[in-house]
Amino acid sequence: MSEGRWVNIRRASQGWAGAVALAAVGVFLATLVLLSVHRFLGEGDAALLYMPVIVVIAAIGGVRAGLASSVLGFFTGWYFFIPGVYAWQVHDSGDWVSLSVFVLVGLGMGVQTTRMLSREDDLRARENELVLLNRLGSVLMKSEALEACCRFVVSEVASLSRVEGVWLFLEEQDGMRLHHQEGGATRG
Repeated sequence: MSEGRWVNIRRASQGWAGAVALAAVGVFLATLVLLSVHRFLGEGDAALLYMPVIVVIAAIGGVRAGLASSVLGFFTGWYFFIPGVYAWQVHDSGDWVSLSVFVLVGLGMGVQTTRMLSREDDLRARENELVLLNRLGSVLMKSEALEACCRFVVSEVASLSRVEGVWLFLEEQDGMRLHHQEGGATRG
């Protein structure tokens, strides 16, 4: 999947409605798979297989989607896989402990996954900034012409940011003067 599609999915799931929709689709698909294989697993083990689903949904949709998938996984696991299946009953106190641990671990995994990916995005942004500074330093060290430096700075800022135009003004004795621009309308 291309990075653009990931961005669109993340953007669509930023609100609670989108997050719940993403979580519902993920938990639904996982439930279909788990219903077909749970007879091969130990009692109550199928519900634990929602954990990777929670991590994936949190990675795709963010913290809200992770929290929603944890809660949906809790109720779905309870209904379909905890003994007393297809009922909202718990016959063993140990199952309450399992359900409680499941939801707490699921919530924690969703939050941690989102934080980890957010920090990764921050590190990528810092890396891009360092690359830009390195390239800028290289141009400044090589170039003697002010025009070349200004052109480089404006083109790099325009390519890295999502703005309509970039203007570089230089101070002269009689005031500020537009020295170089890329995109946008000329400002006076």
